[in-house]
Amino acid sequence: MAFSAAVTDVVNIGSRKLAFGTYTNAATDSGGTITTGLKTVQLFALVVSSHLGAEASKVTKNSPAAGQVVIVTSDGTDGEWFAIGI
Repeated sequence: MAFSAAVTDVVNIGSRKLAFGTYTNAATDSGGTITTGLKTVQLFALVVSSHLGAEASKVTKNSPAAGQVVIVTSDGTDGEWFAIGI
């Protein structure tokens, strides 16, 4: 099983949007790209729900104009994410 991420929902908050979802990472993967569904990401955060490796998940690249965020995770790390943007 490879890295996967899904959008659970996108809701309006004034002039911004809040997108949130989940990510899963197999035992042999080291992360991947989360496509948030937003046009521009202004804030992004991870909430790790299962952590088997020596290092927590972290953002390595934010492509704000594309609405994508690349993260690095330890083997077998799963969690939730949220992003605010437009």
